[in-house]
Amino acid sequence: FNNYGTGDYSIKSGSSAIKAGTSVGLTTDLENNSVPVNYPDIGAFQYPNNKYVLVNIKVLIEGLYDNGNCSTYFNSHNLIPLSQPYHSYPWNYSGSESVSKIPSDVLDWILVELRSTIANYSIIARRAAFLKSDGSIVDLDGVSPLKFDNINYGNYYIVIKYNNAIETWSKEGGVLFSDTNISYDFTTSQNQAYGNNLLKMENKWCIYSGDLNHNGIVDDDDYRSIENDNDLATYHIANDLNRDGVVDLSDLCIVYSNRSANITRIIPPGAQ
Repeated sequence: FNNYGTGDYSIKSGSSAIKAGTSVGLTTDLENNSVPVNYPDIGAFQYPNNKYVLVNIKVLIEGLYDNGNCSTYFNSHNLIPLSQPYHSYPWNYSGSESVSKIPSDVLDWILVELRSTIANYSIIARRAAFLKSDGSIVDLDGVSPLKFDNINYGNYYIVIKYNNAIETWSKEGGVLFSDTNISYDFTTSQNQAYGNNLLKMENKWCIYSGDLNHNGIVDDDDYRSIENDNDLATYHIANDLNRDGVVDLSDLCIVYSNRSANITRIIPPGAQ
């Protein structure tokens, strides 16, 4: 303990009690700090050594994918806004992420959530971040892994949201966060996504594109949206699936294929 003589029974740094306990069903300690389901500390208090975690995530988007990488057309044509664009429905994310300049090799903003693995799968944390051409999701400096603050050790679903793609969750059961550095790669295998909801392109696995109205399915409404759109795209016109600056037949073909295959989001039962 830090100072048992004065009644301070909080855990000292380096104690073997840290992450050495077994869950007994408690959700908070005596100071109302969250107790993780996996690897709780032994004792009445949690040691505050897990206030942040760096998450190395890799994901590829079908419409953006081209020969192993993703298109950076929007970056090279100065079409990416300096502030995160997920304020509106259906994301309703109020984060203040912004930069003075878009880093190199960034192709767009993306939204990442950490969710509980316990029904109702509540959102534990959310961050807007940058997606790079190799599929890496990075923090605002364009280099560092994505940082989440105040994250207890335990299992979490990693949820990827993008403005014209199918919402995609990590594999069933979630990802174990048991250290301050976590890696998760959606591109290596179909079962890296909940319900195996990924598309193989060459030797990589990609998130499906085409959910333009964000209802969780690529359907006739998405198809008609592109079919009726012949305008040059400006930023966040979702219909420009391959981000080449125009809405054309190449975008229509993506939606047509996924509509025909009845592509829909696959998430844990009861999740919203």
